[in-house]
Amino acid sequence: MAERLREIQKQVITVCDREADIWHYLHYKVSRGKPHAECDAKRRAGSPPGPDAHQLQRSQHKKSRQQRPGALAHVCLLRGAGEDGACWYPLTSEKVASAADARRIVSHYEQRWLIEEYHKAWKSGGTCVESLRMQTRDNLERMVVIAVRVLGLRQGGISEETQNDSCEKILTPTEWKLLWVKLEGKQLPAQTPTLKWACLKLAKLGRWHDSKRTSSPGWVVMWDGWFRHQDMAEGYLVMKSLDQEI
Repeated sequence: MAERLREIQKQVITVCDREADIWHYLHYKVSRGKPHAECDAKRRAGSPPGPDAHQLQRSQHKKSRQQRPGALAHVCLLRGAGEDGACWYPLTSEKVASAADARRIVSHYEQRWLIEEYHKAWKSGGTCVESLRMQTRDNLERMVVIAVRVLGLRQGGISEETQNDSCEKILTPTEWKLLWVKLEGKQLPAQTPTLKWACLKLAKLGRWHDSKRTSSPGWVVMWDGWFRHQDMAEGYLVMKSLDQEI
């Protein structure tokens, strides 16, 4: 990556969690003078069990097998006075001289979750690019564009900061109008719908019914909905090219 990015590498901040191979990670970054940010924590899950370890009894309805001890991870949202809570310590090579600098570094670290969501859109729940076995760079770049568009729809639709923005940030006027006609079945609105509307309707097109009442569709339904929606858009353009009205 360093060879590919070259001078741009100096502007890139690498983020990782404590589960990374921290020694080799820090040695690589420090020896090459590259900026980095990671998170350490106190009393994190995975630490050796303390006095709160309990022995779980074997179920009487299952076949006999050797009992294994189970470690209980006790989580308390409201702690009593005088007790210390969990503390996360961001470690970084960047200079932090003010609260604004600290917020900037934390915002860099927060992007790791967005990167993880992109990998879901790119590899597992979305385009599943690895299974496509594409042989050319041009085809891969097209899939990158699709993954970014679907990511923008989903993240923009579930984020409180962007869910009320216009869906034309991601969809063309023709695309959202086709989605409206298909799922709303009424006259087009005078005002462009929001990103939240587009996200939920696209997921519904992918057979999502919000059975868990989370209003947060997963990647599989988003991709299925996007695929069906693009078929609709392509069919509309073909019919329009034949000068036939829908």
